[in-house]
Amino acid sequence: MGQPVELNGNGNLIVTSNRNPSNSRIVTDFTADNIDGIGLDVGATPHQTSERAVIKLGDFIFGQDPNKTGNKNALGTVDAAGTILTMPYALKSAIPFISVATGNIGNNGALTAITALSLIYTSGAFVYYPANSIAAATPAGWYWTVFSSTTAGTIFNNTYTNGVPAVPTTLVPFVTTGPGAFTGDTTEVFAHTFLLPAGALGANGQVRVTARFVSNNTIGVKTCRLRFSGQAGTIYMTRDVANSLGVWSQTNILNVGVTNIQKGDATVITGSGAAQLGAIATAVDTAVATSIVISLQKAAATDELIADSVLVEVFPS
Repeated sequence: MGQPVELNGNGNLIVTSNRNPSNSRIVTDFTADNIDGIGLDVGATPHQTSERAVIKLGDFIFGQDPNKTGNKNALGTVDAAGTILTMPYALKSAIPFISVATGNIGNNGALTAITALSLIYTSGAFVYYPANSIAAATPAGWYWTVFSSTTAGTIFNNTYTNGVPAVPTTLVPFVTTGPGAFTGDTTEVFAHTFLLPAGALGANGQVRVTARFVSNNTIGVKTCRLRFSGQAGTIYMTRDVANSLGVWSQTNILNVGVTNIQKGDATVITGSGAAQLGAIATAVDTAVATSIVISLQKAAATDELIADSVLVEVFPS
């Protein structure tokens, strides 16, 4: 997740919800473990009741020596979990997301007979299963799976929807009757969904996304994508990783002097070299919250495609 903001100067921070320093309030009792209890000190009157005493999603943190006047430096923002992220800050995950191949699911989430993975994910991964494939009436989605071999594992009822992925703290077992054979999904499935708070970029900010993708080595088309601004957002990066055991991509998205116009590009690196993808232009209003989405799609149900790791770096203006 994020890192607590280091206190500036004599240990004071300034909090604002709209990046307007004139509306900021000094925070002197910041604690990383209890940000919902932060008090706002205004002048000599601590915890003035007319001021908000809770840091919220999308707030920007500004640091300033209270003994000096002038501009305040943006130090961080607050994510959906309430963690203060330093600026520039990174949202990152090395938890694999696997679009799994055709296989068999027995009782209590026992997965077998899939196309062999390149690694045994004994520490777990989020795996996409079609609707009703785990048991009757189970919805399609990303389920935590702990593998015992390259072709078998146990599925748990711990799911992912959005935000920075995390290893489940408590595994929830399925107590279900398995339907048996299932067919791997061949639609575009949306994996990592990183939330970008409203106004996080400012007029000249940048997002840089570095991602690694892995697949089985077959001729079947296996497409990884990066979309900006939701599941239906503009595709900034797309690559077919057929016949490639792994690729790296780096995507840049930049606001161009205003908060609602962007330009960008992407570079993909494979074992045979690097390829520069074409320039992209978008008109996404980053003054409101949006997202960066990684997706996976296979042409053959018997193939697999993995988003192995993703790093999102945010550089506000």
